[in-house]
Amino acid sequence: MLKSKQNGIWERAFLIALAIFGFSLSLDPDWSSKALIPVIAVSLINIRINKSLIKAPSFYVVLLIFGYTLVNAWVFRVSPDMEMFSVPICLLMFFYVLVVSKKLNEKSFRITLYSFSAGVLLVGIANLMVYFMGSDSPQDFYEAWNKTTIVDIHKIYYGVYVNLMVAIIWHYTFINHRLNFLMFFIILGFSWTMFYFTGAKSSMFINVVLLMLFLIQKLWTKKAKLITSIMTLLPIIIMLALSSIEVQGYFIKVDGEASRIRNYKINQKLILEKPLFGHGIGNEFKIMQRNRGENSWEYKNAYNAHNQYFHILLGGGLVLLAFYLLVLYYVGNGSSNQFLLPSYFVLIVAYVCLIESFFERHHGAFFTTLFICLFIGWNKKLKFYDA
Repeated sequence: MLKSKQNGIWERAFLIALAIFGFSLSLDPDWSSKALIPVIAVSLINIRINKSLIKAPSFYVVLLIFGYTLVNAWVFRVSPDMEMFSVPICLLMFFYVLVVSKKLNEKSFRITLYSFSAGVLLVGIANLMVYFMGSDSPQDFYEAWNKTTIVDIHKIYYGVYVNLMVAIIWHYTFINHRLNFLMFFIILGFSWTMFYFTGAKSSMFINVVLLMLFLIQKLWTKKAKLITSIMTLLPIIIMLALSSIEVQGYFIKVDGEASRIRNYKINQKLILEKPLFGHGIGNEFKIMQRNRGENSWEYKNAYNAHNQYFHILLGGGLVLLAFYLLVLYYVGNGSSNQFLLPSYFVLIVAYVCLIESFFERHHGAFFTTLFICLFIGWNKKLKFYDA
């Protein structure tokens, strides 16, 4: 009886810690880093290991990512640092917390999603208040995010967070027919206000894709997972299409400048030099800078790859990219026609990685690794949680 009561106390503590961490993701990196400490601490208390998961393929892939990063850096004689291992370490950490430790249940899964959404809303509302209270000209609302915000999160990353929040609200609106769709449309209106405020064009595009898929899930449920999976593969086609001069010209018109295309050409050349194992994890920036024109904007401003696929290929080659894609496959594999939230997450990440080295910032690394492990941990088909 006493042991059961203690377990209940620690489960509630874990739930609170996870909710606070989910909420803090949209805040300054220092806040979410501190909020992670209680999650880890509670997870290490009253440990209950799900031994069957030690044999799970997804766990082996996470170990391979960590091991390959270490070996690749050693082979290419790159001095290891925490930035290189931020994603592999976070994957291992969250995999233990949300999958192996047996602490994830329906309530903690739902609360994490809700608290994350609440944090996204709070940051957006707070920054809107700062704008309207301090702005002299209402005409400069478009892209005013960087000039007036009080919370340090890049517009592209915040746009990604907003799109996942929309997918979360849609999911619970879709599966619970008692909910009024008015809530969803209010959130959608808020989202487009944020997209315009931030000027995140990529987030607008991703949101349109999501809305099309929401409609398909509603009207053509039996084919929803298949169509969502096909749409998730579209970034590969876009990557290949960018080799065309005509497509590059159109992209420059949409983006407003040519630095991303120059990056694309340089990175493409470098990747083809060492396609299998890359130039060494941790060497990505150095090798790019050596091959850029010294008068170019991206050289002077120390531009990163601005494409997560290229960043992975430059450092670890096709081998490392295959490992990451395999992890995302395990996330999407937990979806069904009724439960497409994991696939929506994978789609959002797949598209944003086309125009941003998304894993290389704190907000991207924590976001991606947390939700990868959260969705793998909630994969009912593979029974990765206690029923």
